[in-house]
Amino acid sequence: MQILFEDYYVLAVNKPAGLSSESGKERHPSAEQEALMYFTKQLQERSSSKRLKSTPYLRPVHRLDRAASGILVFAKTKAALTNLMEQFEKREVEKVYRAITETRPPADAGTLSHWLKKTRKGARRLFPKKKGVTASIANWIIKCWK
Repeated sequence: MQILFEDYYVLAVNKPAGLSSESGKERHPSAEQEALMYFTKQLQERSSSKRLKSTPYLRPVHRLDRAASGILVFAKTKAALTNLMEQFEKREVEKVYRAITETRPPADAGTLSHWLKKTRKGARRLFPKKKGVTASIANWIIKCWK
């Protein structure tokens, strides 16, 4: 996993497709595990803090689907996690998605909306528009690269 940026507060990595963002109950390899191994190794080599070496703090600020690749940001302090998560919640962070399609969409721009609802187990599922279901909306525009 490629390290894109690192400072005292954050670690940004290029998460490849097929890797989960977070460690979980399932036994899938995760970017969180790989980033924690990297961070722990860096602390062992550079830090004089025994506490930090024994219990390093590294938490994902957001998630990417396992099938998606992209930049994943980790907070290295609780204050950084709180601040960055607040920026995501307030939609102050601009997210850019790129996709390769088999055919050209019918228009050069538009809005994609799906209706999401959490199941009893907490998973999000697509549902028809009805009471208690929230919209997941993405505006898109076609840009062609040569």
